[in-house]
Amino acid sequence: MKIIALAVLLAVGPVFGATNDLRQTVRQEAQKCADALLAGNYETVIGYTHPRIVQLMGGKGPMLDTLKRGTKDMAAKGVAIEKIAISVPLDPKTSDGLLYAMIPETMTIKAPGGTITKENMMVGLSYDSGKKWVFIDADALDRKSTRLNSSHLVI
Repeated sequence: MKIIALAVLLAVGPVFGATNDLRQTVRQEAQKCADALLAGNYETVIGYTHPRIVQLMGGKGPMLDTLKRGTKDMAAKGVAIEKIAISVPLDPKTSDGLLYAMIPETMTIKAPGGTITKENMMVGLSYDSGKKWVFIDADALDRKSTRLNSSHLVI
């Protein structure tokens, strides 16, 4: 019986380790995206944004303008994102060659009346087995008008 338990541990250990490493990679990449947003490094944010979202916003130039204008408009109203904390994602899944993970996010926003804390989920997607990740705010997804498949985001 001990031999069977040891064999199971040896077989499952590398898989668990790989999943755990992948979860940490997704978390680190999502945090880099969040940190870039906080720092106003919108080029990096666009690089982490799903290409279909960038396309829907008119491309990189118009998206960059939108991000800058949105931040300026928020600041004029006394609103600013103070902190974005990315938690460890749920175990990544694969569907038709697409690797995806749900990533918990906590955003702290300063506003004239006080501080707001917003809990959210992001969807991390990788088309190359986890080497590069792009992200979508889960609040922006609508089940009726959005679906994911291995080749692209369909909106």
